[in-house]
Amino acid sequence: MVEKILMALIAGLFGLLPIIIQMLNERSRRRSATFRLDRLIKEIEFLEAYGRVTESYGEAQNPGLMSADLLSVREEYKQIRFDLEKSTAKSSISWWQRLFLLFRPLSTKGWVVHTAFYFLVIFCAAMMVGDLLHPTQNLQTGESEFIYLVIGISILFGPLFFWLQKTAIGIRKKDLSAA
Repeated sequence: MVEKILMALIAGLFGLLPIIIQMLNERSRRRSATFRLDRLIKEIEFLEAYGRVTESYGEAQNPGLMSADLLSVREEYKQIRFDLEKSTAKSSISWWQRLFLLFRPLSTKGWVVHTAFYFLVIFCAAMMVGDLLHPTQNLQTGESEFIYLVIGISILFGPLFFWLQKTAIGIRKKDLSAA
């Protein structure tokens, strides 16, 4: 009984692993972009304050250089801000992300499809791990029937896997175009 509970927990953890990896990757990308934005905001504030101080004292030795620096920093700020907004909303999906649905759904429909996909993945993985732990053997030949289990799962659930993947990607594209 304990083995079955442990198997279910392990299968559940493997199902959550892609979601956890995706969340950590996205958090890291946002932190680096936020850090760069904070640095640029501080540079802009410094250059503007420097410009006010030099103008108030009339000691602007090279105002063209300061304004060129300010413009370049502002352009870099705008570009990073644009990249950050683009990466959080309309990031392209790699084949690895499409294969295992390693992207965050943007709507309720997307979450339902993702949940169904991972439920099916966990179910199939639990069946295979269960058969590996307690192998089913042909009584006449004594050979393991694991390969037949894998073929059966592929035939029965393969089309459903592909349909769920295609549906999830379609929902994401529709949600991104609506945003």
